[in-house]
Amino acid sequence: MRIIATAVLFRVLAALAICLCTVAATSTTAPPLAARYNAFGFDLFGKTLTANPGQNVVISPTSVALALAMAQNGAGAQTRDAIATTLHTGSLSDAELNAENAALLESLLQPQNDVEFSIADSLWVNNGFRIHPQYENLMQKSYRAKVANIAFDAAGLAQLNGWIKANTLGLIPKTLDRFDTLDRAVLANALALKAKWSQPFDPHATSPAPFHGANGSAHRVSMMRQSADFEYAKGVDWQLARLPYRGDRFAMYVFLPASQSKAPFSLVGFEHARSTLHPTMIALQMPRFTANFKTELNEPLSQLGMGIAFNPAAANFSRMTASAVYISRVNHVTYVRVDEAGTQAAAATAVVISLKAIMPPSEHMIVDHPFYFILRDDRSQQILFLGHINNPQ
Repeated sequence: MRIIATAVLFRVLAALAICLCTVAATSTTAPPLAARYNAFGFDLFGKTLTANPGQNVVISPTSVALALAMAQNGAGAQTRDAIATTLHTGSLSDAELNAENAALLESLLQPQNDVEFSIADSLWVNNGFRIHPQYENLMQKSYRAKVANIAFDAAGLAQLNGWIKANTLGLIPKTLDRFDTLDRAVLANALALKAKWSQPFDPHATSPAPFHGANGSAHRVSMMRQSADFEYAKGVDWQLARLPYRGDRFAMYVFLPASQSKAPFSLVGFEHARSTLHPTMIALQMPRFTANFKTELNEPLSQLGMGIAFNPAAANFSRMTASAVYISRVNHVTYVRVDEAGTQAAAATAVVISLKAIMPPSEHMIVDHPFYFILRDDRSQQILFLGHINNPQ
C-alpha cells in the first residue's frame, strides 16, 4: 500500500542516513567520513524538503556524496573547494578523501547475513569525448567505478539505466530520462538495501487507522502494530525507537516529534536522542508505506555552496578533461517500502557533465553580395581607404 505522508518520511530519514552511512548501527562514534556525509545529508535534506513542500521527501546522503566526491576529483581551483565545503570534507586532501571513500565502500560491501546490500559507482563517457586517463584510473581504484564509453543516444541511455536497475536490486528502473546535445559524461552511484526486521510485525495485527497530515487532515492508513523490547528514548517533545534488521548491523530509527512541535529536525538533535536510547518494552504502531521520490538537486546544492560547479562561465573540471565542461544537472531518485516483514530501499544519483554552450549569435551577417568597406586609422580618425566590392576575386 502506498501512503503519501511527508511526516512519515521525515521521521525515517535518520534511519536511512544511518543505516547506509555507518559501519555499525550501534557504534558510539561515527567514522570520520560518515560523520561528514551525515552532516551533508541533513543539510541537503533541509533544502530538498523546502523545495518540495507537501511531498514525501527521501534522499540518500551516501549516494549523492559519493557521486559528488567523484566529481570533486575532476574539479580544480574554486570549483573543487566549493564541492568539498558542501560535502563537509574541506579539511581532507583528495588523497585522504579517496582513501576514506575506498574504506567506506570496502566496509559496506562486506557480506551480510540475511541482508541484501548493493552499492556501486560508474563513469559513463560519450563516444569520442576525452577524459584524462589518470582520472579514469582514480575512479576505478578508489571508487571501484565501472568506466564505459557509450553513444549518448537511446541505446546508451538504456544501457546506463540498466546498470542503475541492476545495482539497485531492481528497485529503480531508471535515473536519467534523456541525454541532451551537449552532455558528455555521467558520474553515477547506485545503492540498495533489502532487509528483514529482527522482530517482524504480525500482518494479522495490521488494521486501518487514522493518520493526521501536517495540514491537520486525517486519512486512513494500514497501521502495523507490535509490543516488544526495542531501544527507545523520549524527550519533552519527541520519541525515538531503533528497529533493527536481522544481523543487527542495519537499523531504522523512527523519530517522532510531538504533533505540535516546531523544533527543527537536526543531526545534533538526532545524535543526542540516539545517545539516550535504552531497552524498553513499547507498544509500537507505525504505518506500512511505500514512497517514490525523484528530484533535481541543482538548486539545493547551489544553496549549500557549490553553485560554481553549475555555472558554465565559472566551473572548472580541468582535472577530469581538457574540454570546458560544467555540471548541468544532478538527478536523484529514491524508493522505500516498509511493511510487516522489513524494508526495501534504493537510491541512484547521476551527475551529468556537459560542454559549456557557445552563446548563439543574436544577429546574422552573411556577406554574400556587393559591399562597402572603410579602412580607418582610429587613432587619428583618418579614413585611409573606402571601397565597394562588387565582384570579389
